[in-house]
Amino acid sequence: MKPFLISAALSLFASLNLHATEALLFEGGGYNMQIMVGYEDNPVIAQVLFTPPEAKDWVVLPRESLQIQKFDMKKRILIMRFSNKNNADLPASFSFSARNSNAVLSIGGKQIKSEFNWDI
Repeated sequence: MKPFLISAALSLFASLNLHATEALLFEGGGYNMQIMVGYEDNPVIAQVLFTPPEAKDWVVLPRESLQIQKFDMKKRILIMRFSNKNNADLPASFSFSARNSNAVLSIGGKQIKSEFNWDI
């Protein structure tokens, strides 16, 4: 019985998904983003949540409308674009870039500059 229990416990631990998800945060000009980072072999953007000024609820940006052009946690670079094709439930198309502690959100003809913290 004891070998069976040890084998079952080892199987359980082997099947658990031990990859954590953390968030990078952007706040500027009333806009907020939670950039969810998942870990496989390397960090990847798992999901992006967005709120425009005065919104109460987060909107999950559809993955197919989001283009991650560059994401490097070690070099502290993130460049992404979101494309909205006339969906009133989603934010306007935008681009976002973060290099070191500087971030710029370009949306609706405005450039919102803010600090960006890479610490997870």
